[in-house]
Amino acid sequence: MATVAVPDAEVGRVLAALRAAARFLLGLPRPARWLLPAGWMGLIWALSSFRPGPPGDGLQFDLFSNLAHAFEFGVLALLLLPLAPREGEWVRAAPVVLGAIAAVAIGYGFVDEHHQSGVPGRDASVLDLLTDAVGVFCTLKVALYVIDPRADAYGLRRELAAAVGLCLLAAGFSTVFGLVFGDGLWIR
Repeated sequence: MATVAVPDAEVGRVLAALRAAARFLLGLPRPARWLLPAGWMGLIWALSSFRPGPPGDGLQFDLFSNLAHAFEFGVLALLLLPLAPREGEWVRAAPVVLGAIAAVAIGYGFVDEHHQSGVPGRDASVLDLLTDAVGVFCTLKVALYVIDPRADAYGLRRELAAAVGLCLLAAGFSTVFGLVFGDGLWIR
């Protein structure tokens, strides 16, 4: 399988676009900065309320479903960032600030898992929480890289590859564990 090389100039444009998106989110009025994560939480809640399809949808569906956790909660962490205190034009990257964002996002993951446990055909899984946490961690790591003035195309490529790899690893672990052990590591 051949890989497609992405020119540094193109990755540089991606870095510029990500910074522009960050400036846009940080420039929103305060009420809008609250509405975006609240709306995303509502969407997560709604998606968790759906009864799953019949069993045996396949390994790919299970992997995609588990990977969706990393995406959903990574986006939540990203939408929570504009609520954090600022340092200059960017969010203050202090460990306590990032820890608070991660705690809110992962805490909502716990709330969502508890909610799912009451939906017929759904369950609550510690492994889903692990995948949520990996998505949050990876998103915050990439976001911190994007706002670093020393960021470059090579580093962005490395950060994105590591983030995608870790999210795939967490989703894959959750999927395989569920296939091998069935009802294991569930929250009661």
